[in-house]
Amino acid sequence: MKRFIRNIALAILASVAFIIFSIDLSCALFPTTITEGTYDCGIILGAAVTSNQPSPVFQARLDHGIDLYQKGVVKILIFTGGVGKGDHMAESEVGATYAQDKGVPASDTLMEKTSKTTVQNLLEAKRLMEGEGIKTKNSLDYFGSLTSAPQRHHRKVAGDGSRCVRDSVFKI
Repeated sequence: MKRFIRNIALAILASVAFIIFSIDLSCALFPTTITEGTYDCGIILGAAVTSNQPSPVFQARLDHGIDLYQKGVVKILIFTGGVGKGDHMAESEVGATYAQDKGVPASDTLMEKTSKTTVQNLLEAKRLMEGEGIKTKNSLDYFGSLTSAPQRHHRKVAGDGSRCVRDSVFKI
């Protein structure tokens, strides 16, 4: 009986591992870039800052989000990221300031200043979205940039109709 239960547990574990592998493979092989349509918001994940300036990777994310905002694809930009070790400003503050310097009105930006990880970024963004009445299924999320090495695939935290993508924008 113990052997039977162990075999069932191993079969379930193998099935879960296969499903996760399949999702990761599909994300790597079939990324989706969204550059048109209309969405309630775009979430720009924080990245390294130096002397209160965005790193090249972060700047590429910001520029892409600002471009989507200026084209009317997103109505609001949400900036995530807390204060990194040795920094004086939160990544989200640096991002919002950069966007405002590029012409995005402060009234069309939201930020959270506490997250330290990607999962925390998304959870805090979700909290902001819920507080503002933004529908998660009509939101974009930008995870990477064309100037950075591919990042680990990220998965949705909330919402419907999500797609996992690399170096692109996706619906959550």
